[in-house]
Amino acid sequence: MTASRSRTRAMSKWLSQASHDKALSQAIQTQTTLRLQVDAIHKWQGMSENESQLYNTARRIGDIQHSFTYLREWWDQAEISRRAVGYRQRLMIEKAILAFDEWNLRARAQAFQWRREYLQVTRVFDRWFQCTEQDVDMGRRAEEFYEEQAKSNVGPRQAAGQEVSDG
Repeated sequence: MTASRSRTRAMSKWLSQASHDKALSQAIQTQTTLRLQVDAIHKWQGMSENESQLYNTARRIGDIQHSFTYLREWWDQAEISRRAVGYRQRLMIEKAILAFDEWNLRARAQAFQWRREYLQVTRVFDRWFQCTEQDVDMGRRAEEFYEEQAKSNVGPRQAAGQEVSDG
C-alpha cells in the first residue's frame, strides 16, 4: 500500500500541480487580457487627453486668429484714418495755395489795371500840358507876330509921316 499510496499521492500531486498550472495559466491569460485591456484603456485615455489638448489648442488658435483678424481690421482702420487725416491736410494746403495763387493773380491783374489807368491818365495830363504849352507858345508867337506886324506897319507910316512933315 505504500506504493499505491505513493502513486496516489504522486498522482494527486501531479493532478494538483497540473490543476495549479492550468489555473496559473488561466490566471496569467486573464491577467494578460486584463493588462491588454488596461493598456488599451490607458492608450485611449491618453489619446482622449491628447485630443482634448489638441481641441483646446485649436480653439485657442482660432480665438487668436479671430483676435488677429480684429487687430488687423483695427490696424487697417487706424491706417486709413491716418491717411485720411494726411489727405485732408494736403487737400486743405492745396486749397489754401490755390486760393492764395488766385488772390495773387487777381491782385496782380488789379495792379496791372491800376497801372494802365495811371499811365492813361498820365498820358492825358501830359497831352493836356503839351497842348497847354503849345497854346501858350502859339499865343506868345501870335503876340510877337502881331507886335512885329504892328511895328512894321507903324515904322513905314512914321517914316512916311516924317517925310510929309519935312516937305
